[in-house]
Amino acid sequence: MEPHVGTRRRNPALSAHTGSTRSSEADPDERYVTTYNQRGGFQAIAESSRTSLLVSSALTALAFLTRFYKINNPDEVVFDEVHFGKFAAYYIRGEYYFDVHPPFAKLMFGAAGWFAGFDGNFHFENIGDSYTENHVPYIGLRALPAALGALTVPIVYAIMKESGYSTIIAAFSALLILLDNGHIAQDRLILLDAQLIFFTALTTYTYIRFRKLRYKQEHFTRHFIARTIGLIIVPIIVYLSFFWVHFATLPRSGAGDSFMSPAFQETLGGNEMLLNSHEIRYYDTITMKHKETKVFLHSHKERYPLKYEDGRVSSQGQQVTGYGHNDTNNFWQIIPTKALPATGRGRVIHHDDIIQLLHVNTQTLLLTHDVASPHMPTNQEFTTWSKDDTARYNDTLFQLSIIDAHDGQEWKTKSGYFRLVHVPTRVSMWTHKKPLPDWAFKQQEINGNKNAQEKTATWFVDSLVAAEDEEDFKRRTAAVDVKEPKKRSFFKKFAELQLLMLQHNAGLTASHPYASNPINWPFLISGISFWTDGKDQRQIYMIGNIVSWWTCTIALSIYVGILGADLLARRRGIEPIPDPVRNRLWNNAGLFILGWATHYFPFFLMNRQLFVHHYLPAHLFSALVAGAVLNFVMSETINYPISLRGRTTRMRPTQYSDIGSKTLLTVAVFMVAMFLMLIFIAPLTYGTPGLDGDQVNARRLLSTWTLHFAAKKNAI
Repeated sequence: MEPHVGTRRRNPALSAHTGSTRSSEADPDERYVTTYNQRGGFQAIAESSRTSLLVSSALTALAFLTRFYKINNPDEVVFDEVHFGKFAAYYIRGEYYFDVHPPFAKLMFGAAGWFAGFDGNFHFENIGDSYTENHVPYIGLRALPAALGALTVPIVYAIMKESGYSTIIAAFSALLILLDNGHIAQDRLILLDAQLIFFTALTTYTYIRFRKLRYKQEHFTRHFIARTIGLIIVPIIVYLSFFWVHFATLPRSGAGDSFMSPAFQETLGGNEMLLNSHEIRYYDTITMKHKETKVFLHSHKERYPLKYEDGRVSSQGQQVTGYGHNDTNNFWQIIPTKALPATGRGRVIHHDDIIQLLHVNTQTLLLTHDVASPHMPTNQEFTTWSKDDTARYNDTLFQLSIIDAHDGQEWKTKSGYFRLVHVPTRVSMWTHKKPLPDWAFKQQEINGNKNAQEKTATWFVDSLVAAEDEEDFKRRTAAVDVKEPKKRSFFKKFAELQLLMLQHNAGLTASHPYASNPINWPFLISGISFWTDGKDQRQIYMIGNIVSWWTCTIALSIYVGILGADLLARRRGIEPIPDPVRNRLWNNAGLFILGWATHYFPFFLMNRQLFVHHYLPAHLFSALVAGAVLNFVMSETINYPISLRGRTTRMRPTQYSDIGSKTLLTVAVFMVAMFLMLIFIAPLTYGTPGLDGDQVNARRLLSTWTLHFAAKKNAI
């Protein structure tokens, strides 16, 4: 047993604490423990420390065993290893990529792959691609999350111990994570969740340690400075440093270039914008592509129908569409609207110039007007008009607005992202993926978006096709020898990437057969199929240990019920829970509840794809809440302030349960139930063979679990 530092019943040893030789300026907590040691408590403390160390060591060993068991199985790409393994390869090759997650965990994978001898030449293209056939040291990559996932278990134990709970209660919370199939399935694959959960747990532990220092220093200034440095300055520096390493490790052009601005891309060695970016002059013939959908601006002789499907009347003008293939109908010549010098650089096109675009094959000018587009009645139709008819000259005028340009900036191929804004109506030329009907050969609609600053109304010149002077054309399109990428400040690159991460994360709205709603996660309504092998009828189905998850969910409900009942009772003048016990429920267990809520409820505000593995950080905190609730239910012991030499001394908020047979038996029952459930679901967690169709059916504990290779039930 660890020493009681105060209980509801006054310990007789405390009354005799009058012979301490320490001065009144000494730390009262330290003074009390010293005297207690003089009365024979030293041996009890040592024994308790040894017991705690043995329990922590046993939990850690079991965590490593469950995470590293058959870590080589399967020797194929599993679930999102197609993404995060690929990112490790990019780091090793130094090729820039884009992802919606911050880079720290992926940098760790890159380092793990480098230490394991991975050369980065395996591309993780498809689930099921063989690691062994391609000589990929995948076990070294998987060992990183497995080790961190295993180390999370003793950290959970340490959090509970540092919060003042007994060894058995701390072990209970740790077991909820240790024996959970969901955590195990995530931890032993090349995924990011293990790193996230490990550092979340470590942050919680260090925060509790930090908070306890307030009992030694009540100096406001020191605490303010410490919190400013520890909770604001250091996290900002650490976060920024990860991105600095990220940019420094990826100096060359790669798969993520197209997500970034031209100015960013020009900082990457070998980028096409460095090698093939040419200035554009009046009377050049070019092809233009939409940045988002990559279709060419296209036109052909066919016309819009007289009426659309909804009965609206069109202009019956020549169709202007978005087309995904190279074609001479993608050629447009740039016509000036101002007097030009005969030769020289005065003919270069600049930001904010007013231009006309001549469709080369039909000799008609691009035009938009106040006629509704085929798909969107709120947007304007794009068509063309004969170059010889000046009656609609103004409707053929467009302002070239180069993105993030300064006054007088030159327009260039590849790098000169731009919006084309119609001068009379101020709409931007725009397109979207919904195809037009058969009368337009299912090509994309081009229309005028009334939001002139619409970010997706962005285009770029893909190629320079021709110029008035053939020799000048050859000279300008010759290969450019660029030895050094351009420089750009770290903070500009950082800000651009942060914004893109937020935008693309919010844009992950495509459907997925294993996506699920957050309301279902605490109850394990559904899981995720990570991997299947039809030959041996093996599968990895990520699903939590139903005993662990439902225990945590019930504990959350009990916690809310306890505090709710206490608040109602106190409104009626009744105090059912003593203040010290109540304070612990509000402060310590309340911190765990806050951690659970902040890692769970924000998902209800997201429109992106969501999966049950997103609940794992919240499940970590629910395991801590479960331990706190069990402690409340099974124990009545709590610290009180104690009187030393007539002075009331505020002690650390430590609580040591009266661990009796009931508590030990309760934890033992939960441990056995969780272990049996772990073993029962283990073939789905580890992807091991041996289950026939009926055995797969037996493991479908809820009808919503979509397991593979289940036996078909005979119709009655």
